[in-house]
Amino acid sequence: MTTPARPLHNVTPVFRAGVAVERFHADVLVIAGTAPGWLADVDITLDRLSALGLRVHLLAVNRAIAEISTTIDHAATVHPGHLRGWLEAGGCVGDQRPLTHGPALSGSVDVAWPSPVSLGGSSHLAVLAGLGLGYPRLILAGVCLDTGTPYEPMQKLWWRDCNAFADRVRCASRGWLRTMLGAPDAEWLEV
Repeated sequence: MTTPARPLHNVTPVFRAGVAVERFHADVLVIAGTAPGWLADVDITLDRLSALGLRVHLLAVNRAIAEISTTIDHAATVHPGHLRGWLEAGGCVGDQRPLTHGPALSGSVDVAWPSPVSLGGSSHLAVLAGLGLGYPRLILAGVCLDTGTPYEPMQKLWWRDCNAFADRVRCASRGWLRTMLGAPDAEWLEV
């Protein structure tokens, strides 16, 4: 089994018995959130990456797990009590079940990322997982954490960790997070 890279905050992932990560290697991990316009952001991002000939994996966060029509490789949430329902609603069962990530092994979570510090929501957990699994580039799509939204308090937690992942993470969606991390471009995508 491939040993995942040390993620943010040196969190050691805890894998449910029988879970393997060998199949999770790609040039880019796209993390899909559900901010306004998220479906268009995800589609445009996936189309651009495909045109560049890059191998892409998709991680859906929270409600996106149930609502996205594209096959997902990963699902992440800090709300594991909702995970099974989102997986079932999205048809992510059996052979279509993605690798699931949460803060602890419980319910439907396959890989726990027990962070010693507070995280800035499920998308922050998704970044922690993507970095920990060794993806060289991560792109957030449908994640913005704008000022004046219920997600504004999470901004300080993203600022805290910005320097630790800024070279590997970008945001395709307009908003606060894209201003902080920058947008993905062809030069940055060269891995």
